[in-house]
Amino acid sequence: MLDQSLPDAPAQESRAATRPLPQAAPIRRPLMFILLIPVMLILLGVGFIAGYNLLNQGKVFAGVSVGDVALGGMNADQARAALTARYANANYNHGGVVLTYAGRQWPLSADAVGVSLDLDQSVAQAMAVGRSNNLLPDLASQWSALRGGVHLQPDWQFNQSAMAKLLAQLHSDIDQPAANAVMSIGADGGINVSKSQPSRHVDDPATEQGIATALQQTGSAAPQVNIVVTEQAPAVTEADWASVRSTARVMVQPLTLRYTDSNFALTVNTADLAPMLDLSPAQGSNPASVSLDAAQLDAFTAHLASQINNAPVDAAFQLDTSNAYASVKPGVVGHQLDRAATAAAIRRAVADPTNRSVDLPVTVNEPAVHAADLFAARDRANELMHGFTLNYPGGPWVIKDQRMAVMLQLKRDDSGAKPSFHIDFDQAELSRKLQVIATVANHPAHDALYRLGADNRAYAATPAIDGQAMDIAATATAINAALQSGGNQANASLTITPAPTYDLSQPLTFPDLLADAWTNLASSAPARRNNVTIGTNSFNGTLIPPGGTYSASDAFGPIDVAHGYQIGYAIVHQPSGNISTQPAVGGGICQVVTTFFQTAWWTGLPVVDRTNHTYWISLYGVPPLGRVGLDATVFQYDVDLRMKNTTGHWLLVRSWVSQPDVHVHFQMLGTNPHWKVAVSNPIVTNVVKTNSTPIYTKSSELPTGTTVLTSHHQDGFDASISRQVYDASGNKIDDITMNSHYVPVYDEYLVGTGPAPAAKPKP
Repeated sequence: MLDQSLPDAPAQESRAATRPLPQAAPIRRPLMFILLIPVMLILLGVGFIAGYNLLNQGKVFAGVSVGDVALGGMNADQARAALTARYANANYNHGGVVLTYAGRQWPLSADAVGVSLDLDQSVAQAMAVGRSNNLLPDLASQWSALRGGVHLQPDWQFNQSAMAKLLAQLHSDIDQPAANAVMSIGADGGINVSKSQPSRHVDDPATEQGIATALQQTGSAAPQVNIVVTEQAPAVTEADWASVRSTARVMVQPLTLRYTDSNFALTVNTADLAPMLDLSPAQGSNPASVSLDAAQLDAFTAHLASQINNAPVDAAFQLDTSNAYASVKPGVVGHQLDRAATAAAIRRAVADPTNRSVDLPVTVNEPAVHAADLFAARDRANELMHGFTLNYPGGPWVIKDQRMAVMLQLKRDDSGAKPSFHIDFDQAELSRKLQVIATVANHPAHDALYRLGADNRAYAATPAIDGQAMDIAATATAINAALQSGGNQANASLTITPAPTYDLSQPLTFPDLLADAWTNLASSAPARRNNVTIGTNSFNGTLIPPGGTYSASDAFGPIDVAHGYQIGYAIVHQPSGNISTQPAVGGGICQVVTTFFQTAWWTGLPVVDRTNHTYWISLYGVPPLGRVGLDATVFQYDVDLRMKNTTGHWLLVRSWVSQPDVHVHFQMLGTNPHWKVAVSNPIVTNVVKTNSTPIYTKSSELPTGTTVLTSHHQDGFDASISRQVYDASGNKIDDITMNSHYVPVYDEYLVGTGPAPAAKPKP
C-alpha cells in the first residue's frame, strides 16, 4: 500500500507545497514488526506442543518410567511387554520378610500375602501422566517428564483378605490413641497426674509398598521392612500441670463459713472442695489453670442458701376454742443469703493460704408483726373468756369459756406506721348467741297468780311479771361498746310490756257453776295419791282475772320434797331417744293438770299453750267430759298449760280429792256468759299396734328384789278433737282443733337394783 503511493508523491507535493506533511509516518513499519514477534513465538510454541502431543498420541510421554523400566515413546502394548519382560521372571524373595517396629518383629512369608504385579494398572498409570484433560497441569507434567523424568512405582497387588488380616493384626499390636495427662485431686487432697501417651497408627499404603519392594529383593536372607507408623504427640503432658499443683493444694484446704447472727458455722472439708475444682489443661499459649467450677459453686451456694434462707414469719395470735385459751406464737426473723457475694467471697478465700474463713453476707428481714404487738389482744381475749356479763331482768347471762371463745376474733388495723391489733366479736356469732339468750330472757307479760281471800277479795299470791323482748341489734351495739372500752359487762336493750293490773278492791261473787270434771285416782299407788292430792289442793281457790291468762305451773308452785311431794312415776325421755316411765318426784301430777284442762275446755276458755302426754293414758278419757286426746301435761316452767279468761268476769277454781271414792274433782265458778260449747268426737288415725310382751328395765331408784309395773301396753295413734264456742248471740268466738300424737307403749316393769331400805326400829 505504501509502495503504491510513492509515484504520486511529487504531484501531491507540488500541489500542496504550502501544507506540512504528517509527522508520524516515518515510524509505522518498525512498530508492526515488534508486535508480530510475540505472536509468531506463541504460534510457534503452540505448534510445537501440538506437534509433540500428536507425535506421542497413544504413547507414554518421554521421561516416564515404572520401577526401573523406561516406557517413554511406547504404546500400551509395548509398555506391557517391557514390564512383563522385566518382572515376569523376577526372582522374588520366597523366604519372606521381617516386619519391624520399635524393636518388635513380625515374620511374614511371600505366600502369606500373595504379591503380584498388576500390568494393566501399571501401564494405565504411565499413560495417564500428562493426560488429565487440564491444559496447564498436563503441560507441567509433560515438561517435568522431559526435564527430570516421572518415576512411578509398579502397582503390586496383594491378596486383599490376607493383607487386610495382616494389617488388622498390626493395628491391634501397634495402634494406640493419644492420652492426655489428667490431673485429679483425691478426697484427702492428694494430687495425681496420669501418664500421657502419643497416638500411633499404622500407615497401610506405605507399609504395603515396603512389603512389596522387599519381596522383590534377591538373596537368601529375609529382608527387614520397617512398618510405617504415624505418631502424634498428646495435647497435654505431665509437664503442663506442674504450674498449678501448688495452687490446687491450697484451694482444697478446709474452709470455714460463718454467719454469726444465727450461730451458723459450716466447715467445707477437702473432700467437699475437691469435686468443685475445675482443672483446665494448657491450650495453645494458655497455661493450665485451676479454679472453682461455676456450676458446682452455684449448686453449693444454692444448698447453702437452703440451710440459711427463710422467709420472715409474722407472730401469730392463736385461739384454742376447745380449751378457751389465747396465746401468741412468736414471729420468725427472715434470712436471705446473697449467693453472688457468697460465691465471690469463697473464690477469694480458697485462693488464700492463710485466711480460710468466710463471713457469709446474709440480709436479716424482720417480720411485720412481732409477738409484743399481739400481747394486749391475747390478754384481752383471755380476760373475756373468764366471763362477759349481759345484765337483764331475770338474768344475768354470763358468756365465758368455749362459748365466748367461738365469738372472738382478732382485728388488724394497718392505718398506722405499723399494724395494730385488737379483739373484736364475730358479729354473726354474737348475733346467734344473743338469739339464744333472747329465748331465755324474752317472755310475755305474765299475770300474777291470784287467790280468793277470806274477805272474798282477790289478792296476788305471786307477783305479776312484765313482758320483755330483747332488741338484738341494740344489745349487740351495747356489748361492742363495752368491749372496745375495756369493759366486761353490758346491759341488754329490752322492750318492756307491763303486766296487766286488775281492780282488787271489790269483793267478788261467783254465782254460777260453769263446768266441772273428774278423774279416777282409786287405782294409784300411795305416793301417786299423795302427789295428786297436794297438786289438786294447790289449784283450789285460785282465780282467773277477766282477760287474764292462767298458768298451771304457777298454780302448782314448787314441786319438790320440801313441799310434800314424793317419788312417784313420770314419763321420761331418755338421751337415747327411748321413752320410759321412771321414778320422779311429783310423779302423777299430770292427772291434776289434765282434770283442770278438761274443766277449762268445757267452760270454753281459749287454749293458750297445751302439750299432750307422750303416750295415751286411758283413765283420762272417761266420759262424759273425758275424751281420747283430751289430756295435758306439765314439766314445770318448760312445758305449761295456759288458758285465757274471756268471759269478762273473775273465775274461781275449786278442786279437791273426794273420799272414799278417791276422785279428783275440779269446778269452774263465775258469771255465766251463756256460751254454747260444741265438742266433736275424737278422730283416731295412724294406729301403731303394741303387744303384751313385757319390758324389764333396771332402776337404781328401787331396792333390789323389787319389781314394779309402771305402764300398761297401749297402741300408738294420732287423735284429733275440735271445739267451737258460740256467745249468747250465736256468734262463734273460738274454734280450735287439737291434734295429738301418741307413741305405742308396752307393759314395762322396773326391776330394782338399789339398796334395800333400812329396817324400821322395833318398838
